[in-house]
Amino acid sequence: MFNKMTIRTKLISSFLIVAIIAGVIGAIGYNRIKLLDERDTELYEVIAVPLGTVAQLNEYFQRIRVEYRDVIISDDIEFQKAQIDLMNTNFNGIDSCLKVYEASIRTDNGRNLYERTIASKNNFQTAVNKFNQMASSGVPKEELI
Repeated sequence: MFNKMTIRTKLISSFLIVAIIAGVIGAIGYNRIKLLDERDTELYEVIAVPLGTVAQLNEYFQRIRVEYRDVIISDDIEFQKAQIDLMNTNFNGIDSCLKVYEASIRTDNGRNLYERTIASKNNFQTAVNKFNQMASSGVPKEELI
């Protein structure tokens, strides 16, 4: 069959076959690029944004530790009150970060870790609040430590 065709017909049919193959490859490539774009966006939203939030959580926690130390070291009541206010502000910052982080949780394991983090944060906040009440009421430093 191919032997009976003219050169013109052979060239046109070969060109059409190559064009169809190129079109199929292009369509598959386009669909894969679109899929990669969607997965890239999901990766950013699920990994990159929460990672920044976790870094912010760590910063708030470290600030609370420093303020806690400063309350222990300082003899100035006004300074201690200012540090206690900063601790409360940082605990509010932790709460807002945890809300942002919660939106990115996609797995049961992630949910369990999040709930454990909340429980640990609440225990820590309770201990810090108890310490702050003791410090505000004038308990001697020896008893605070």
